[in-house]
Amino acid sequence: MSSNNDKFVLGGEVLLQLPSTVFRVKLENGIVIDCTISGKMRLNFIKLNPGDKVIVEISKYDVTKGRIIRRG
Repeated sequence: MSSNNDKFVLGGEVLLQLPSTVFRVKLENGIVIDCTISGKMRLNFIKLNPGDKVIVEISKYDVTKGRIIRRG
């Protein structure tokens, strides 16, 4: 059971690209986390490079990992 209250949405900047589509992202508040790409971004072949601004969705249950939902 999932609702919109289970997630935080923050902006950030891609610092590093790691293997298997994992990116290290520095959030607006200065915290650095590992993020994967959302399914829609994979289907549309959206490319990310270090320095890109992104929007990240983080679960309130595990704040060390996130999912990139938008670039820009």
